[in-house]
Amino acid sequence: MAVRIDAADAPTIDGNLSDPAWARAMPLADLRQKLPNVGAPATERTEVRVLYDENNLYVGIYAYDSVPGDIVLRSMERDGPLFLGDAVSVRLDPGQTRRNGYRFMVGASGGRSDTLFLNNTTGLDEWNRIWEARTSVVEDGWIAEYAIPFRILSYEAGQGDWGFDIRRIIGRKNEEVHWSSFNSNLVFADVSQFGSLSGIAGINQGIGLDVQLYGVSRIKRDWHIPGEDTGISFTGGGNAFYRITPSLTGTLTFNPDFSDAPLDPRQVNTTRFSLFFPETREFFLQDAGAFELAAAALPAGFRNARPIMGARFSRAIWASSTVNRC
Repeated sequence: MAVRIDAADAPTIDGNLSDPAWARAMPLADLRQKLPNVGAPATERTEVRVLYDENNLYVGIYAYDSVPGDIVLRSMERDGPLFLGDAVSVRLDPGQTRRNGYRFMVGASGGRSDTLFLNNTTGLDEWNRIWEARTSVVEDGWIAEYAIPFRILSYEAGQGDWGFDIRRIIGRKNEEVHWSSFNSNLVFADVSQFGSLSGIAGINQGIGLDVQLYGVSRIKRDWHIPGEDTGISFTGGGNAFYRITPSLTGTLTFNPDFSDAPLDPRQVNTTRFSLFFPETREFFLQDAGAFELAAAALPAGFRNARPIMGARFSRAIWASSTVNRC
């Protein structure tokens, strides 16, 4: 259960859980293995505490480690491969849609990654928002401390229970543990099996307006034909996102520039089926799950488990022609 605090008592996000506010939250500690031994207790203790005020969700994670000198510190790159070392992630499904959610991941080294989950099947690392997290390595493990603003999340106000999960990777053991959804048949983006986080009420989503501006200047000179198209040019534009209701967002763009969008991964196609590339332009990622069909028609166990039997029926229907004779 999340514990409400006043904004004046909010913890300082510095990778240290000594703030008095953290003592008010009951720790969650029963994490189970997803890898390598499904459902077995985690080999290292993890304590999770959850607080919130009207503006932010605060999560404190104490990742105990019996050999802290062997904690694997890897990438500090934004949206980098944090899973290659010790890392934790907070996974949220506001309003318990059982379809779409968010992942906020930090490595023991301090690297951060945020991901948008769509329809239990897809995770988009191109989704980026502003949130805080700090880590520190201590004598008996390491600590991660989060502050996630409510205004960066899409959800319907008044729904107190949220989907919630904590994931921890213990690098040197190749061990992955979860608070819930530790079924090894689930894909990483499946939010349908998240646990419930209760107690969240009376929060503020802000005025619902986000503005992104950009400017580009160019200098051009043709050394072969002096004076031809030589000079300095400037262009600019931006995006605006306005949350009309808690679950409905209007988007506006002016003179868009998608040059900073990640390149599509190179793929070799030797099949007869077309390739489909994920959308990476941030303007089109806003509430992208609302424009896709859900993959939740079947329970998650049927959707993601390896089939043990199946059946197929095919039929050919032949056209016939009738000749009328006079």
